[in-house]
Amino acid sequence: MKRLAIILFAIAAPLLSAEEIARKVVDLKYVSANQVSNLLGNFGVNMRADERLKTISLMGSPESVAQAEAAIKKLDVPAPPEKNIELLAYLVMASNEAQAAPEAADLSSVIKQMRTLFPYKSYRLLDTIWVRTKAGGSAFESGGMAPASLKTDPNFNPTYLLSAHGIWYDAENKTVRFSDLGLLLVLREKTSVKIGSTVDIREGQKVVIGKTNPTGADSAVVLIVTAKVVE
Repeated sequence: MKRLAIILFAIAAPLLSAEEIARKVVDLKYVSANQVSNLLGNFGVNMRADERLKTISLMGSPESVAQAEAAIKKLDVPAPPEKNIELLAYLVMASNEAQAAPEAADLSSVIKQMRTLFPYKSYRLLDTIWVRTKAGGSAFESGGMAPASLKTDPNFNPTYLLSAHGIWYDAENKTVRFSDLGLLLVLREKTSVKIGSTVDIREGQKVVIGKTNPTGADSAVVLIVTAKVVE
């Protein structure tokens, strides 16, 4: 079988004399041999990929083989390191009750926008959740005790779970994408509410993900997030 493969490889070579045919085996360090051979199919050479040995065998004219080898070396480089992403989530209580305490200064612009959308009289910061994770499609979960003001059952301490199914960073647009970013609030045994969405966030931008009404129609918990790349 091996001999047949060699014969077929030779038959498929360009119509060159024996003196004109160049052969080269290129070792790979970082990339897949099959991926390289698929990408470089228009160099006028015959390529044979060996995933087990991580090599590409080239055969063709000396000029074409040299060009293909140079292209392979440009592709065979380490993948760029995954970016570290810092996510800051704000849990804000929107209420129809008057609020004497001042609103959070760093949320003032977002709260101003929310006032035009939601008919609540006051907005109060309940808690912040800080998560550091990596881009590149990775997922994360971060949980803990929910703010005490969300406690509705004296025999149950509410909890939260902030999660995302995937995170990607677009360096060109400086945007972080969170796939299915969600906040789960467990307020009583077997009783929970969730806020969630897939969202693109420009670095430093604060985005309202959504709201839920866990404690009654006259109030709502609003999830606001911001994200940035950190070294």
